[in-house]
Amino acid sequence: MKGSDAFHLNILQERFTDIMQGDPVHRQQRAKYLKEDMEEIFMLPDSKVHPGIASLYNQIKDVADGIDDKVLAARRNWF
Repeated sequence: MKGSDAFHLNILQERFTDIMQGDPVHRQQRAKYLKEDMEEIFMLPDSKVHPGIASLYNQIKDVADGIDDKVLAARRNWF
């Protein structure tokens, strides 16, 4: 992993953790903003990025799309 990939992944993981630990009422909207930021910065979903960044993007996208917490937990445990 390149240093810049590790740096970006670290920051994105921290922001996502803050979103998930924050107020559930605003979780979906905050995830939507982060998803949009990632799409702008990394040209997602069409560009090739580090697999960790791509995986985190998919998790953020699920939260932004309003996927139920139980489904999200099952997906995390599935892989």
